[in-house]
Amino acid sequence: MSEKKEQGIDNFNTVIVGEQGMGKTYFSLNKIVLPYINLERKILILHHKNHPDYKHIQKIKITQLAAWCRRKDLLGPAFCYYDDTDVMLEIILRDFDQMGTNSGLIILDDFTSWHTGKMSKNLKKLIIDPKQSNYDLIVQAHSMEDVPKGFLSKVQVLILFKTKDNIEQQTLRLPNAFRKKYKTAALNLLNNYQKEDYKFFIIK
Repeated sequence: MSEKKEQGIDNFNTVIVGEQGMGKTYFSLNKIVLPYINLERKILILHHKNHPDYKHIQKIKITQLAAWCRRKDLLGPAFCYYDDTDVMLEIILRDFDQMGTNSGLIILDDFTSWHTGKMSKNLKKLIIDPKQSNYDLIVQAHSMEDVPKGFLSKVQVLILFKTKDNIEQQTLRLPNAFRKKYKTAALNLLNNYQKEDYKFFIIK
């Protein structure tokens, strides 16, 4: 087993999609974040506003973000919010200590606030870098339409809650690896998830 696997780092880009109130944040905190806490990893949750769902998580100011990212003794979850999301991305790309004890998990919540329909240079770099930088990246969105195709093409894990998406159209925006893996069954799989709480697809 590789050192990264032992550390619980898969270098995955994950998208969690679901309407507001469907439980995306609860799922992330209880099903995904908890194992990283147990492994004593760095877990950074980023948002453009002070969201009440994260009121029980340690808050760090934008002026503290760089230092928190660099320090190897500050582990576990932390929440930072700032209205200029690209500024946060610049800090993460520069200061999130990519190897060793600081590698871990980054969550971008409310993904519509992280792009304007097209991905910024910093966002593209964050998506491309996980394998080199040794972190897992998760984005949360209300709809698959809120996720640029350029990001969907780099996704390895897709977690779908109920949405109002036109699933037939959205299937065409998924990575070729997904459509190839599931072939004609892909559309049926995606349609079926609308009847359940969520569906978990590993694309890679």
